[in-house]
Amino acid sequence: MRNFKNMKIGKNKVVTLKYKMFDAQNNSLLDDDFQQSVYLHGNGGGIFEKIEEQLENKEIGFNLKIQLEPNDAFGEYNADLLALEDKSRFPADLAVGMVFEGIPGDDDDIEIHAPENEEEYIDENSDDDSENDFYTVTDIVGDKVILDANHPLAGMAIRFDIVVIDIRDASEEELENGYIGDEYDNMISVANNVSFDEENDSSNNSKEKPTLH
Repeated sequence: MRNFKNMKIGKNKVVTLKYKMFDAQNNSLLDDDFQQSVYLHGNGGGIFEKIEEQLENKEIGFNLKIQLEPNDAFGEYNADLLALEDKSRFPADLAVGMVFEGIPGDDDDIEIHAPENEEEYIDENSDDDSENDFYTVTDIVGDKVILDANHPLAGMAIRFDIVVIDIRDASEEELENGYIGDEYDNMISVANNVSFDEENDSSNNSKEKPTLH
């Protein structure tokens, strides 16, 4: 039987959290209910580094409220990650909001992603080859298309309200793999799937999607 009273978060502990995520004006970026996340502490994955630091040596029931600045979350918005392309390079059913892995015509194996199904973005687009980036279609005018490889939350400060709900020792298999299975989406995966609500936009905390208008 586990000793919950004395269990503390440390390296190689499997930690389960429930949390909410907001922009800097406290507009919710997720559903109203808490999201649940599980990660392997001290293993450098599935959680933001600044949050992991604050959870070190904490116990079940600990409540953390923290704001991550862009550099600690998804980086500053980078205008160099915009691309203007000919519409002829894209499928006939092209629409604003579609996400492409790479730019059509640059690679025979280009994949198309619906925004709600996208699982990840390149963490540091500026350091990677553009063929590996995820590009979101932000505008279509005539025969031109604007693509944006920034993460949807780039340039935004993000606030978290987090509660630790479980701590346990990692299994040998989990330690060997270096990560926890797919029972829950981890915190970063959930953040990658955020669909930013422009109705909650504020000039102090977000950028407008680039358009040709």
